[in-house]
Parts: sequence; structure tokens; C-alpha cells
Amino acid sequence: MTEPEPINWGILSTARIGVTAFIPSARATPGARVHAVASRSQEKADAFAREYHQDALSHLKPVMDTEAADVAEVRELYGLVLYRLGRLDEATDYLRKALDIRQDPEIAAHLGEVLWV
Repeated sequence: MTEPEPINWGILSTARIGVTAFIPSARATPGARVHAVASRSQEKADAFAREYHQDALSHLKPVMDTEAADVAEVRELYGLVLYRLGRLDEATDYLRKALDIRQDPEIAAHLGEVLWV
């Protein structure tokens, strides 16, 4: 039996019910992932993103102390989270190292985006 296609969910609010009920339920459901969150307020959207990017960083930090840190995609992901948190110098370092590990056009594009800012 083949694995079903993942279900991508979008949340049209940054209200607490999404954070406390929907996102944890989606994370616990096989094949489901929260793909996007929208808000009418840029300020609320930015706060929501900072909270979740900081959460992602705290989960990725221990991985960076393992052999997995030598995988280009792991370094790329860590660099992208740093970028979203506004830590541009650190993001640039991680993305450059990812590109050194593997010459990939997507990694190069992400590095270019960070350098453009």
C-alpha cells in the first residue's frame, strides 16, 4: 500500500485557538501539515512567525551538534530559520556552508535572498 499524499492546511487567523488546538492536532496527525497562516494584521502575522521560527530554532539547535550538521539541507534549513528571525549574518554563514557542502541552485537562491536584504 502506498502512503497517501500529505494534506496541507492553511489557517486564516493568528488567534490562539489555532496555536493551542489546531496546530498541535495537525502535527499529531500523520500526513497533515500546517503549510500557511494568514492574518489581517501584519503585526500579528510577524509575531506569530517569530514565535514559530524561534520554536523551530530551538528544535534544530541540538541537531547542529550532531553529524547531521554536515548535511547541506540541514544547514540550509537552519540558515533559513535564522534569516526569518532577522539574524542575517548567522544565516549567511550557514547558507554559505550549505552551498560549500553541495552546489545546489535552491540553496544558492536562498543565500542570494539573504544577501539581497
